[in-house]
Amino acid sequence: MLSFVYGVCCVLLPCILCALFLRRGLRGKAWRFHFIGVILFLLMLFGMFSITGFGSVWDIGRYDELIRWDEVNTVLFGSQGRMTYVLNIFLFVPLGFLLPLIWKEYRNIGKVLLTGAALSLIIECSQLLNRRTTDVDDLLMNIFGTVWGFFIWECMGRVLKKVNDRAVSLARWEPVLYLALACAGQFFLYNWRLAV
Repeated sequence: MLSFVYGVCCVLLPCILCALFLRRGLRGKAWRFHFIGVILFLLMLFGMFSITGFGSVWDIGRYDELIRWDEVNTVLFGSQGRMTYVLNIFLFVPLGFLLPLIWKEYRNIGKVLLTGAALSLIIECSQLLNRRTTDVDDLLMNIFGTVWGFFIWECMGRVLKKVNDRAVSLARWEPVLYLALACAGQFFLYNWRLAV
């Protein structure tokens, strides 16, 4: 349990401090609603990092070789098993759904797609440092999952009208800032030796 809390803190703490700094004049229900959305977004990121095996600075020197090229798949649709594709799609659906739900600026498929692609690429590159396979298929399926999540949000527009109307932003690039801080927190702060 302690290792779980430690992992969550590595991702959430830098982002929550940033949110409190960006808060400015936003108060009351608008702030609470936004803050809850940000926490859900960050917990989703923590789950993604845990499932995918996000590499960290502490993985450098852990193995004989820094990058093991036999663990890199650059062949499109060369992965073993269909379930891998399905799981990678479903892993990124929440990202595509939460971005436009929480931030009005991300109610554009292009921004959501680019954000999903960037996050997936960062995760895949971080896996070069640990014993996880870096796979072009994972990247493609994660992007597909992000787009699928966006279309689910779009289809649920009427149902989510009250939630959509409450969306605010503390800064223009707020979600990108949280993604960068969460990745940096996971990369620099999360030491697998302390989580055992």
